[in-house]
Amino acid sequence: MEYRKIPHTKKETSVLGIGTWSVISPEWGGSPERAEEIIRNSLEYDVNLFDTADVYGNGIGDKVLGKAISTKRDRVVIIEKIGFVPHNVRKDRLSPEVLDKRLKDALRRLNTDYVDILMLHNPIMDDITNGDIYEFMKSTVEDGYAESIGVALGPTIGWLEEGIESSKRGYLALEHIYNVIERKPGEDLLKLNVAHFIRVPHASDVLDETKWPIEENHTLHRRYKNLEWLIRASEAVKELKDFLSVRGMSLSEVALRFVITNLAVTSVIPNISSISDIRRFVTEIEKGKLDEETLSFLKNQYDKKFKPLNQESIRETELYK
Repeated sequence: MEYRKIPHTKKETSVLGIGTWSVISPEWGGSPERAEEIIRNSLEYDVNLFDTADVYGNGIGDKVLGKAISTKRDRVVIIEKIGFVPHNVRKDRLSPEVLDKRLKDALRRLNTDYVDILMLHNPIMDDITNGDIYEFMKSTVEDGYAESIGVALGPTIGWLEEGIESSKRGYLALEHIYNVIERKPGEDLLKLNVAHFIRVPHASDVLDETKWPIEENHTLHRRYKNLEWLIRASEAVKELKDFLSVRGMSLSEVALRFVITNLAVTSVIPNISSISDIRRFVTEIEKGKLDEETLSFLKNQYDKKFKPLNQESIRETELYK
């Protein structure tokens, strides 16, 4: 397993990370009953990055992670996200007092006295530019509750201005979407001198042929993505799939390897809901960075077929602003 230094910290992280939302949530195919075993198993594959949030399963994600790593805290890197407020609830914005309570509650659930990276969870621009919120976040580093602070951008993609402003304000890590189909604004964000944790590398299952066919399913999280977009995207990647098949590569493998080929990426966090997912993704990502021929073909496919899909995804973000 490749490890990379987390910018602005003394820590290193595996290039493959695990999010607790997918391992505990039926929306991703996970369950709380299996989650602890999955997390412990991932440690055997030298995965040491775990991404969680106070709202995942109303705290269950934190509890499961805390229990699974209880004797291995010094071996792991924890990203804890706090402060999520649904974007249609404008009257209930964030405050230092709310964030402080959420952090302390999360630490108790995790059974630890610190997290490695503390992030604001899907904030809007008003939160990012709020000086009181930034001073609180900075104080968590000074008080030893976090080693670094950052911002998780979302939902969806298209938060370029928010990402740039976060970096300007002094946040040192971003979590955002970047994949073969949805390159923008990730490519621009990756130019910022911060740690970059990438989610949705498989573009809502379009780039993971083990999840095909993409059909309407109201129990899965991808229901939030326009079904018509998913179907068109699945059609658009067929030429790419054929190109890769001749070379003995899968879409899923290339989706992960594409992300880590960019050396500005600190780690990629795919949706994992089973031990078999861990084994498969570890095997795929350990093949390393992509060769120039494959990268050139991917760029050609983006320009010919994927760019309009990317632009549609960016426009979705306007619903949340």
